[in-house]
Amino acid sequence: MVSKSPQVVRPAGTIANLADQMLPWSCLAAAIAFWLASLPLIDTQDLGQLGLLTAMPWTMAPAFALVAIGFVLTLRAKVKTGLAPYVMIIMFVVLLHGTAAIVYDNLRYSWAWKHLGVIDFIQRTGTIDQYSRYLAAYHNWPGFFLIFANIGKIFEIDPLEMSQIARFFPLGLNLLYASILPYIFRRLSTDRRLVWTATALFIVGNWVGQDYFSPQGTVFFLLLIVLALCLGPLASIPPRPPANAHPLRFVFWRLQLWSTRRTPVLPQRLPTAHQVTAVVTVLVLILAITASHQLTPILMIAMFAGLFAIGRLSIGFLLFAIAAEMLWLFFIADPFMGQVLPAMIGEFGTIGDATFGAVVDWRQVSDGQRLVSLASRSVVVVIVLAAMAGCLLRLRHGYRDGIAAVLALAPVPLAISTSYGGEILFRVYFFMLPFLAFFAAGLLFPHPKSRFTAFKATALALFLSTLCGAFILANNGKDAQYAFTDGEVAAAKWIYADPVPDTLLIEAATNYPMQFQNYENFIYVPLSEELRTSLNEVLTDPARLLASWLRTHDGPAAYAIFTRSHAAFYEAMSLLPGSSLPEVVDKLMASPDLKVAFAAQDAIVFEAVPVPGPAMSPDDIVRQRYQLEQLMAFGGFGSSGLPISRDHLAEREQERLIDALRDAGYHEAVVTLAPASGSGETAATYEIEVDAGPIYTIGTVRLHGIDTASSGELPQVLTDLVMRAPGEPATRMNFDSLMNVTTWLLGQSGYPFAQVRLGTLDLHAETRLVTMEIVIETGTRATIGTTSVEGVWERIDPAILGDVPLPTDEPYSPDRISILYEALSALPTVAQVWIELVPVTDSVINVAVGIDPAPRFVPSGRDIVGLVLLAILLIIIGTREGLTATEPRLYRTAIGNYTIATVVLGSIAATYVLIRLLEIMAI
Repeated sequence: MVSKSPQVVRPAGTIANLADQMLPWSCLAAAIAFWLASLPLIDTQDLGQLGLLTAMPWTMAPAFALVAIGFVLTLRAKVKTGLAPYVMIIMFVVLLHGTAAIVYDNLRYSWAWKHLGVIDFIQRTGTIDQYSRYLAAYHNWPGFFLIFANIGKIFEIDPLEMSQIARFFPLGLNLLYASILPYIFRRLSTDRRLVWTATALFIVGNWVGQDYFSPQGTVFFLLLIVLALCLGPLASIPPRPPANAHPLRFVFWRLQLWSTRRTPVLPQRLPTAHQVTAVVTVLVLILAITASHQLTPILMIAMFAGLFAIGRLSIGFLLFAIAAEMLWLFFIADPFMGQVLPAMIGEFGTIGDATFGAVVDWRQVSDGQRLVSLASRSVVVVIVLAAMAGCLLRLRHGYRDGIAAVLALAPVPLAISTSYGGEILFRVYFFMLPFLAFFAAGLLFPHPKSRFTAFKATALALFLSTLCGAFILANNGKDAQYAFTDGEVAAAKWIYADPVPDTLLIEAATNYPMQFQNYENFIYVPLSEELRTSLNEVLTDPARLLASWLRTHDGPAAYAIFTRSHAAFYEAMSLLPGSSLPEVVDKLMASPDLKVAFAAQDAIVFEAVPVPGPAMSPDDIVRQRYQLEQLMAFGGFGSSGLPISRDHLAEREQERLIDALRDAGYHEAVVTLAPASGSGETAATYEIEVDAGPIYTIGTVRLHGIDTASSGELPQVLTDLVMRAPGEPATRMNFDSLMNVTTWLLGQSGYPFAQVRLGTLDLHAETRLVTMEIVIETGTRATIGTTSVEGVWERIDPAILGDVPLPTDEPYSPDRISILYEALSALPTVAQVWIELVPVTDSVINVAVGIDPAPRFVPSGRDIVGLVLLAILLIIIGTREGLTATEPRLYRTAIGNYTIATVVLGSIAATYVLIRLLEIMAI
């Protein structure tokens, strides 16, 4: 007998199966390699009109494509994936959000820096300011800011340090979204391929940038947790009506069942302790969401209402959310709501220009920004169309998807309820996206047994890869405007470090690291918003305009800041026809009226040059005006955009010093400037020689444009002005003083629109006298048209004005305005008064009066009763839900009592809130 050696029997296809299992991981490893190789090559110092996309090397494209291919491979039926799709989705998040967080040195988006400012305010003061002049909405919904303020205080983190943590917020939030969304989608479908594909589509389609360091991004994650619990352990099934119920109840019940047909079976009931934990968690999260954001609680209520309508959620959660929102709106946030509620009601139900305020107008932007806008709109259109097609396809296969439908449609009414500063369309898309992604995935997987063909796999890989490219263009296409360099942060830090209250800050625009600390001490004037009335002056003589604004400010200090991101914004939005912001800054640097207060790479801060007085000697002028030590060359704002050399700066300073001496009356001054011996490449020490010459005095003043001898309607003091000026030093201060006095006298006489400017100066070298010309254009004598009174933070009861008469159709005079101001300020019901003159025509002025009532808010006994009623209502609804979750039998016996109590107290509380609302509208 011949023995045979045993043979190893290998299962057919073992090696092939192993290869199939390893292929997705190989794609992932290759994608990581391409990504890591790309990071050092990304140069963010010179971003173009397409933002980060222009700085990315070609090696980033294979990284996106390989992750998309690896993700598609994990969806194949013969691959035992486990969490492999989730790992691929994590890599999508890292590529899309981690790349920007790594390559940029600082936090993106100016509004994220504002959030740091609110946190800084709370840390410094230990409180919130619901009547804040700026950022009042954040102080009325402070939950997010209170948490991070306390975290920063515990770990001693200042705003700049927190900004380094905050720049990774999009990465962290999207990882959290990707963790909770699969659980929600599993409550909507049992097909794991659809679940993972929907999650991936959400990640690559979420370009709108609401996931930065903000309340809305954080609260949206809390809302997803609430939905996960409400669709899981807390979900309900529509109960069958009693046999003797009205026929319409049976019709409604059948509709509820039809809307949730073929929805996955609810999970088994959790143990009592877990069920109670779920209920308490949802109630606490509802309160947290209500206290942290204005818009998300309304969305949550709409979602609860939709789930209740199809029988998938108890009405108790809906009532609890409504009661919590009413409590917050009309009591906690009462100062803010009193200000904005009338306007919100006025625009309710309308879709106008305010709704599309943040949507780019293609007619006004650069070609690059048109492409960025096209990419963002294309992503929205493609995902919406795919979702509609997927919904119809699943409907054809018998899936009603009522839960996903009501959750997807819940944000739509927000578009007609408020413009939300022009951002509402972006918010609606963001809120709809999870369920749009679910339906879009249904286009590939309409039912669990649908085949995942090679065509579908290829289409999905191409679709995901294309969406990744569109995401980078849509989300990061404006990074030249919203990503800030170290120099820009340094300039902002210098301004905000230790300001004096009422400091004027002129900003080229609002896209820079703004208001991140001590923000309440400033008065902000964005130059970009003044272009509608001052465009010609900005284009022709920006230095004169800026100097006049800075010098006429009554506060302790005044600055103007210009940055690289400002220049990118002006270029992208085409705000300066035929010019650019660097050219404007170049003119500012050449002006003798302005000096550089702070300069860094990519940022510069100006302040006005003090006008020398008559008593200053040439040496004093030199010491005050000019000290060349360690001159800094900063790029991007020189002629033709070239860096400004040290010698160029020195020549300009020489011209400025001559102008400063002439402004002080030394009209024959000569200045020579030469490098000191031993100056090196980095040293910038110069020797100054000044020959000031004699000081000139004013000899004669000519008034051009008005005949002072025959103008009996003007005060005689205007004529006396001509006689008073001679003999004074011929300084810029005296010139400006004479023009200011002239303007004031004309205004006192009823000519507030009079234009006064300095004409020619004739020098007489023999007598050292100057003939000064003042050009006057009086215009028409002004009258007061109407006077309106509004509250600064809330509508004003006319009764608080008492018997103070309001001027209407009478000659204008400053004395009349002063009398009105003093009369209103003397009222015991008024805390503060602001008066603004609003020109209507060249001869008519309307008076707008703003009043801050005193006291601002004192809870009355009726208010306290309302608060108690709403608090009791919250407790009853919460207890009712707790009984439902823990003791069904006890709940059934107590249902009558709790229902009666809920209806009675709810009706009383609702009536009170209605009265409160009518009061706000009626005042």
